Amino acid sequence: MSRAPLASDDGHKRLALGALALVAGVWVLVSQIEILATAYASRRWPTTDAQVTSSTVHTLVGGSYARYRPTVTYRYQVGDKTYFNHRLRFRSSLFARYSSALKEASRYEPGMHLRISYSREDPVVSVVYPGITWQNIALPGMGIALILLALWGFMRQRLARAHGST
Repeated sequence: MSRAPLASDDGHKRLALGALALVAGVWVLVSQIEILATAYASRRWPTTDAQVTSSTVHTLVGGSYARYRPTVTYRYQVGDKTYFNHRLRFRSSLFARYSSALKEASRYEPGMHLRISYSREDPVVSVVYPGITWQNIALPGMGIALILLALWGFMRQRLARAHGST
């Protein structure tokens, strides 16, 4: 014989869901804030010439779907040291369609020269298109939204308990 769910079961589920949203929101915010700061700082980085060494598309499979990442590797020199990197922008470069990723990758033929920006403090960090993109704002914004949603849920539950309902 099954028992009817207790009102406190719903409260525990909501509490667990709120805790999950809070943890996810903090994780998203913390993981993206450094990328946002670096993207912002990159607008003022010094530049140098780079040469494309390869341009390919990698397939990433996760569960029942695939995503495609154009990978453009370029070589550049700062002082007497040579570096290699593949960062085009400070954002995700995953595409849902192979043709879109291929179109992006084909814009960068091996041997092509690019102007890249690099970090003075750590020249191994470089980017073809410096600055902030909408993704640099949207992802931390989603983290903040999850945190606020969790806090709202916690406060709502606390108020409901104070008034004797769940």
